[in-house]
Amino acid sequence: MSTETTPRIIKGCPRDKWDEVQAIQHEPFVYIMGNGSKWYGEEEDDLDELFKVLADTPLDPRWEDHITIDPCEGVQNPHWTWGNGEPQWIDGPRMYAAHVVRFQGNFLAVSHGFSIDTNVPEIIERLTTAIRANQQTEAYLRYKAEIEAKRA
Repeated sequence: MSTETTPRIIKGCPRDKWDEVQAIQHEPFVYIMGNGSKWYGEEEDDLDELFKVLADTPLDPRWEDHITIDPCEGVQNPHWTWGNGEPQWIDGPRMYAAHVVRFQGNFLAVSHGFSIDTNVPEIIERLTTAIRANQQTEAYLRYKAEIEAKRA
């Protein structure tokens, strides 16, 4: 990583860590809310483990948009009902005052959910590149086509 300052890594449930994350949002940070299939109380995996899984295992295409710029609080869409094509969640108040990117998703055949917020450009680029490469694999594209065929 070319950044002079090592980002602060925070792991854990928002209920327990949100004040800490908000206090450092203008410094380089990585907030790992979830990474890996863990029982409550177990420490989340490091980013290196996510990169290993991204390299070997297709993502679940139902999470097609794995990247959210400047995440917001989810607000329930009053027009949403199951299957009507409306988004279930709509934008609400911004969660951060600073520019932050959220990465979230899971894998198709392996439970390794992830939810990670960061403002570190090198990490944003590396995660984006790994996710986009995963989405170009034959397995991912095949599963995506199967899902789309079922929806048609």
